[in-house]
Amino acid sequence: MTGGLTGYVYDGAGVRVAAGNLTGFSCNFASNGYATKKSWVLGPGGEQVTEYSVSAGVSSWAHTNVFAGSKLDATYNGADTYFALSDWLGTKRVEVDAAGACATGYRSLPFGDGLALAAVTVGGVAVAQCATDATEQHFTGKERDAESGNDYFGARYFASAMGRWLSPDWSAKEEPVPYAKLDDPQTLNLYGYVGNNPVGRVDGDGHACAVMDSCLSKLAAQVVAKVEKLVSAITGPLPDAPAPAQASVPKAPGVVNLNGHTVSNGRVKSALSAISQQFGSAPVEVTSGDRDFIPKGGSVTSAHLDHNAADFHVSGSSDSRVDSELRSVDSPVKTGFNVIQHGTYTATEGPHIEPVAQIRTGV
Repeated sequence: MTGGLTGYVYDGAGVRVAAGNLTGFSCNFASNGYATKKSWVLGPGGEQVTEYSVSAGVSSWAHTNVFAGSKLDATYNGADTYFALSDWLGTKRVEVDAAGACATGYRSLPFGDGLALAAVTVGGVAVAQCATDATEQHFTGKERDAESGNDYFGARYFASAMGRWLSPDWSAKEEPVPYAKLDDPQTLNLYGYVGNNPVGRVDGDGHACAVMDSCLSKLAAQVVAKVEKLVSAITGPLPDAPAPAQASVPKAPGVVNLNGHTVSNGRVKSALSAISQQFGSAPVEVTSGDRDFIPKGGSVTSAHLDHNAADFHVSGSSDSRVDSELRSVDSPVKTGFNVIQHGTYTATEGPHIEPVAQIRTGV
């Protein structure tokens, strides 16, 4: 830690909302001398939208971040706008101002360690560096705390210098090895980051590991295609290799618990079973299905009222992880269904699915 002791304040849901200086190592605000030095306004996914600096109880605006699809796009800082140019993991690599008058490059190692400034050149000419780092979002778009050098992921903190989490993984429902896949030994390490594959995977919230391998596979395919084209130009076309035999491995049946709710739409029921299979036959717990009434805060255009939707949880997985994986390339509901993530305090929590033909403004 630098600059003495720093304490962080979390809301009732465990989300970090402020930081301050401490005069003593204690969780008791009456005795630890806590004084807020910065606070945050957060988006629906926990992303840092706006940061305020606090001095003597007075807040002043520091900067505001702009996100698209959970990825940092731009930052308003001072009187200027800065755009973030990120790699496939969401790590900021170049930050450029709106006028293109300055650009700052950032380099780091696979686990985000060794973060340092890098010169940016255009046509062999160096571009002037921007005077400030517009925002602290760096490794995979997460905030790097100046006090500790750790990255805040929401569920826990990551130490890039060690390439490890500072605390073991956990889940709301007690599990022997949370979020582990028994066919992947790397995931059994509760302190390990994304199965020890930081260039092919990202962790969105400190729990879930989103596979980016498809991007790398596409890149590898492009390289192979270029090599084959070059060889073909020299020696002639390469013979087609026989396709390897694919063993058929039956999937375990999906488990769907209706919990007293009714789901009339056959496509939705089949999708819920397929989602259970996607998560290793973990039970899908339905929280809302067909409805003949409008709940408090609900919508008259809800697909639930037409008996064409369902809300649910997947046992052993956070809603954010389920939402992320349902939007992945190999998800059974990637096409043909509309997937919406309900907020924590809505009438019915959890992901919501409905057939694409039933897309409505209310869910």
